[in-house]
Amino acid sequence: MAGIAFRSGIRVRPIDMKNFQRDMRIFRVVYNSAWEKNWGFIPLTDEELVYLGNSLKSIVVPEMIVIAEKNSEPVGFMGMLPDFNFVLRHMKGRTNPVSIIKALYYSKKIKDLRMLLLGIKREYRNRGVDAILFREGFKGVKKGGYKRVEFSWILEDNIPTQRLVEMIGGRLYKKYRIYEKKLR
Repeated sequence: MAGIAFRSGIRVRPIDMKNFQRDMRIFRVVYNSAWEKNWGFIPLTDEELVYLGNSLKSIVVPEMIVIAEKNSEPVGFMGMLPDFNFVLRHMKGRTNPVSIIKALYYSKKIKDLRMLLLGIKREYRNRGVDAILFREGFKGVKKGGYKRVEFSWILEDNIPTQRLVEMIGGRLYKKYRIYEKKLR
């Protein structure tokens, strides 16, 4: 499937840290387009984008946040980040000189990633864009020596993404549900 996307002109590149704000704006455009039909979706604002970008920039591994483009138009993205829960467990909820030293030490030992975001514009779905994003993004996983990727927040009715995860060897091990009830 990635070959089909490549032959149709889809190219994937890592996020450019020198042009981080530009690439964050690209992310915003694709995110707002790709997720607009999802339950509970609220468009990402410029202010939220700046805040998120500034919060995450220090832990971004460029090879694992990739953007798919066709003729220089962004059509999809995928973002994985090191799973800092590993570090936080060793800090035991404390922020003091010893726990900060532990954080610095254990942050270099992280072997798990979290797939936080995957988005493809509606008109480019089912054309191999997801496959080419995975192919290129997972090169960074191997290069970084990571052992496991957790795909988080896949909606229960998002069957295409669930099948894609299964095709690359993923398995469902946890479900979160949100229930709604009207209050009087």
